[in-house]
Amino acid sequence: SGVAYAVEADGRDTIPFNAVTDADTGSIFWFVDDEAAGVTKPGETLFWRARPGNFVVRAVDSEGRSIAETLRVEWAAR
Repeated sequence: SGVAYAVEADGRDTIPFNAVTDADTGSIFWFVDDEAAGVTKPGETLFWRARPGNFVVRAVDSEGRSIAETLRVEWAAR
């Protein structure tokens, strides 16, 4: 939260998403602005293809627990 990521215009930059979970978690479901972004197992990282803008990233585990953080992505300075 509160971090701004800078991405290149070529569209190949990714931002890693990971979460610390309770032991009973089977899967983590990732959403960016309410759109599904992927599913990981605990300890795995999801690499989201970054694009400029302001986003809400939400992680929901298989038990229904969730957390949301804001994310700002901007063009890299040349």
